Amino acid sequence: MLDELRKAALKGIAKSELDATQNVLRTMQTNLANRFSKE
Repeated sequence: MLDELRKAALKGIAKSELDATQNVLRTMQTNLANRFSKE
């Protein structure tokens, strides 16, 4: 059951959406790193 849901979820998420999410996370990480290095 869970496996079927997971497969459906993975198919539902378009690659472009995944890429966009990763870009947002990367930007947030960079911003955090910059903030900490300034203090």
